Amino acid sequence: MELDVAARIGEDDIEQRKEDLESWKCIAIVRLGQLRVSELFDSIVEWPESLGGVEDLRSYIISPKTRLQLTTTFTSALATRLQHPAAATSDILRAYISLICAFTVLDPRGVLLDRASRGIRRYLRERDDTLCVIERGVMSESLPELSEDTEDLSELAQELGKGIPAIQQGGGLEELDYDDLCWAPDPVDAGPEFQRSKGLDVTGSLISLWDSKEYWT
Repeated sequence: MELDVAARIGEDDIEQRKEDLESWKCIAIVRLGQLRVSELFDSIVEWPESLGGVEDLRSYIISPKTRLQLTTTFTSALATRLQHPAAATSDILRAYISLICAFTVLDPRGVLLDRASRGIRRYLRERDDTLCVIERGVMSESLPELSEDTEDLSELAQELGKGIPAIQQGGGLEELDYDDLCWAPDPVDAGPEFQRSKGLDVTGSLISLWDSKEYWT
């Protein structure tokens, strides 16, 4: 009898320790996640060296509330620290490219990328020299004497040549692959204007900043 009681007490103690461990784990995830959210803008600027910090966020953004917190905090920092006349267009483009890369790792479905990139895409469309900088960036390796900021443009050209997932305009039923056994519905926090992501190179994502291709002719 005493042995049975001792065994039950031991089992209860083990269960309590497991519950405590899970509780501490949740607390650690929340605190680390909140820290990484506050650092996300810097992580984008420092990409890809900041890959580990971005991956830390994946275990935190598991609810619509935390996902909304992430995009709200990040877009606010983006607007304050980058979307202003003092920022060079080449730097904004580089940050946008890094944003695509990082948010694709963070949320492969593309919901967070769609939400976080709207402001910077709109701002790039409004800047008078965006088209010119993109074109010079594409040509900078073959025409290194184009301008004084050749080094920046060369770095931008290297980024433009990398193939990464990006947002493609559209996203209706006609784009669904009914033979895809891995298909899943859009996440619950996807807005009505959410666009499914498809594999494009980064140049394609920049071209899609404008609705009409006439801008490029």
